[in-house]
This record gives sequence, C-alpha cells and structure tokens, in this order.
Amino acid sequence: MIGRRSELTELSALLLGGETRLVTLCGPGGIGKSRLALAAGDATAHHFGDGVRFVPLAAVSDPDLVASAVAVGLPELQGQPLDVVERLRDLNLLVILDNFEHLLAAAGFVGQVLAACPGVTVLVTSQALLELQGERVVPVSPLEVPGPGDVSLERLRASPAVALLESRARETQPQFRVTDENAEAVVRMPAA
Repeated sequence: MIGRRSELTELSALLLGGETRLVTLCGPGGIGKSRLALAAGDATAHHFGDGVRFVPLAAVSDPDLVASAVAVGLPELQGQPLDVVERLRDLNLLVILDNFEHLLAAAGFVGQVLAACPGVTVLVTSQALLELQGERVVPVSPLEVPGPGDVSLERLRASPAVALLESRARETQPQFRVTDENAEAVVRMPAA
C-alpha cells in the first residue's frame, strides 16, 4: 500500500482497542478505502480468532440482500438472514463491508449484528455514514499532491500520490516515469 500509514495505524488501533465495534471509512469513490480496509484486516487478523471476512457489496442492488451477501462472504454461515445474525453470535470476527453507500437502508441489519454478536466487529467502506450508535468514522482524504508551483522531481518523488500514480501508470505503460517534462502535468491532474 502506498501512503496511508497514519490512517492504517489509527484504524488498526481502533480495531484492536476493543471499545469500537463499528468503524466506517468514509470518503469519495476511488480514493482507496477498500485497500485501506484490506490492509487493516491484514494488520489486525491475529486479534480475531475466527478471522477477517471481506464482503464486496458493489454488485448488490437491494438492501434486503445485504444479509445474504454476508452469508455468501461467510460460507460457514449459509442460511436465511436471521440465521446469519444467529450464527455470528458466538464468533470473534472482523467483517469488512465494502461499498456500502448505496445500501444505507441495510444499516439496521448491521445494527442487529452489533447488538446480538458481541465478538463481531464491522469495518465499512462507504461514501456516506451508516449513522448507527457507536459508529466511529475515519475520514479518508485524497493523498496530498504538491502544488503547481512546487514541481521539483525530488518533491514529486516524495509524494505518495505521485508514487501511486506512477505505480498505476506502469501497469499499462511499464516505461512511464515522472520526469521534468511531465511534472507540471502530473501536479495538475485531479486528485482521486
């Protein structure tokens, strides 16, 4: 993961602290919330006896299907939505619900899980808050980019945003490098 060290440290501390059981990574789409959630899951997996489960929700269009998506994400929990909550009851688990913003009507299901399952912690990535009691919000902002007046290669290469851009660009154009010739264009690119 490029950048996000401070956010990862804060998020891991929240997940390991034991007092916070619902954490929402909130920020614009495409900013890296999912990658940050996965990194936090990796960093804290040792704390959850039954593991970490990632539940992708981008393809789920009906809030009533979130419980079923959780069941699919947790193969050992196949069953009806009520069974999902019941079967989670005795687990010590981190559940990552990814891309929740279009399913906010399913926040009640998350609340049910938290109320009935004391060993379950939920990490949500979303562009909007669930607005549940006890929700802890970790804002995820764009990576910082040097301003147009500060385009020295040294400053650009020290920027996590530029390192990420260079890494992604190399996936399709292996020869891509930030140079004196393209530095000005790099700092003018919109942040994501």
